[in-house]
Amino acid sequence: MSTEYRNGGKRKISACMIAKNEENNIQRCIESYYNIVNEIIVVDTGSTDKTVEIAKKFGAKVIHFEWQDDFSAAKNRALEEATGDWILFLDADEFFYEDCQENIPKAILEAERIKKNVIACPMINTDGLNGAVLEESYSLRILKKGFHYRYPIHEAAYRKEGLKILEIPKDKIKIVHTGYNQLFLEEKLERNLGMLLNGLENIDESRKTINFYYIGECYFALKDHENAIKYTELYFQNTCSEYLYGVQSKPYRNLIESLIHSNADRNRILSWIDKMEEKFPGHPDAVFLRGLTCYNYRLFQLALTEFCRTAVLMKSYEGIELCKIAHNPTRVALLTGGCYEALKNTADAFSTYYQIFDKENDNINALLLLLNLTKNLPESEKTGFIESLYKNSGKARHKTVMTGLALYYMSPQLLKCFAAYKRNYPDEQFLYYIAGFLKAGDAQFDTAAKLLAMDECLKIDKLSRVKALICAVLADNREYVDKLSKTVEPEYAFALGIIRETDPDKCDINKIAVVICEIYRMRQELFAFKIISGLAENTQDIFMIKVALILEKFSCYQGALLCTEYAPENAGTYFLRGYYKYRLGYLSEAYGLFELAGKQGCSDIALEAYLEYIRQLPPDKQPGENAE
Repeated sequence: MSTEYRNGGKRKISACMIAKNEENNIQRCIESYYNIVNEIIVVDTGSTDKTVEIAKKFGAKVIHFEWQDDFSAAKNRALEEATGDWILFLDADEFFYEDCQENIPKAILEAERIKKNVIACPMINTDGLNGAVLEESYSLRILKKGFHYRYPIHEAAYRKEGLKILEIPKDKIKIVHTGYNQLFLEEKLERNLGMLLNGLENIDESRKTINFYYIGECYFALKDHENAIKYTELYFQNTCSEYLYGVQSKPYRNLIESLIHSNADRNRILSWIDKMEEKFPGHPDAVFLRGLTCYNYRLFQLALTEFCRTAVLMKSYEGIELCKIAHNPTRVALLTGGCYEALKNTADAFSTYYQIFDKENDNINALLLLLNLTKNLPESEKTGFIESLYKNSGKARHKTVMTGLALYYMSPQLLKCFAAYKRNYPDEQFLYYIAGFLKAGDAQFDTAAKLLAMDECLKIDKLSRVKALICAVLADNREYVDKLSKTVEPEYAFALGIIRETDPDKCDINKIAVVICEIYRMRQELFAFKIISGLAENTQDIFMIKVALILEKFSCYQGALLCTEYAPENAGTYFLRGYYKYRLGYLSEAYGLFELAGKQGCSDIALEAYLEYIRQLPPDKQPGENAE
């Protein structure tokens, strides 16, 4: 395993790693560099699987090392054994992408030529379950001899004269990291968080500052946005001499996203976005987050501009800074379509959603948005279009279309799609699930409840028993209602009026909104009115506003509007009613409510925008007698 260089000289390369129970990963890792290294050193910290056996199969020197809650200690033990001039230090769940082995010696040669002592490689973080790319950054994984690691967690490579970094182009060397496995991620995060918090008192102020970022990152990934904000702001409030190579933008992004999730003040969010854009001009994440903030505040024209900018920047982004949105163009496209839809540009919304669905056959979100736009088409035109979505298609697309039709209870179109699918795949359990929606769409609620309550349906849809319970209530099947209400979380039963003892202040409002939205999808408006009226009798005014805002996120504007009817008469309520009327197409009424909100002193920044949106619509859609 000696390594020849272009100049005829020789250098020795050592590959090091620390590992524990990595039998599913270690072979792939070693194979990705095996042909260009002179020795492999594995520090095993207590494996009970075949990790050691696999490592030895490749000729690795295995050192057994007792785990000390200190990643640096384990890594430095490997460095003590390494005899190479340069060190490749990958984790077992990382590997060099495809055929880039031959570029590693060339990179080392170039680093020596220009007197660099560490090589930064592009790294792709992927979901360990489905392989989806989550984000891409640069990471220091190839070191010249003489480095050692510092700090027990989020260890940093260090040498006295400092880091002299060679950055490798993304088309030359690339590392794939598969460690973001959702099955084990929470456990890993909790472990890291404990180590970070316990170590805050025993480190210097500079490192403590960097650990504030890492603590905030753990809380962010655990969806504890209050603590994510607290610790990330502590990171920014303190000075730090250490350098977050390749991820300097990440604390900005985490903080902004946590502020968005926490419904923080708009100016506070935009202030941090301004800081991020100033620090990282042209970073797609910053532009996207500005667009998302505008979108959340219903400023759709501004949001559209930012999403279009994001799409352009994503295609050309080559920076070393980690970028999240560059690998999720579908999210940008879906939000762009949402802007078009909100601006009453139905043609461009339709085109955008269709392109996403056509490109990604299994994108159910794009399909649902597309189907929602077809609801006002004549029945024959609607049926013809939907049939074209699955006709002559493969099984995956056909199944996706059928699922979308089911979730909207579109029985006439679903029946045709169901019949075509059943001819080709007659024995699938999936068909029982679809049959439940067919029966519900035809108002055969008793049969629908029994089908959707089946264990097979629950495996497909975790909310199938909630839907079964709604159907049982509609069928007035008291025996089945009693049985099913014991199998679902109490908020669902509370929303349906089955139980009253639940404390509304402790309820998950999302679950209540799910029930209302599902009832509207079943086209049971009178029942929805009864449910919302019952909720209003048993809760305070502010509760109904909260439900309305969640229903708005589900695009259930009819339910949201009805919820606001039980809220106090004030400027904010008038604005919300106006907005929901606008989304439902009642433009004359919407315009009047927006004007009333303005006269009452409405402070919503989007108010003038909506008055202008309506004024700029084509004459046949202007406020007037026939606007609806």
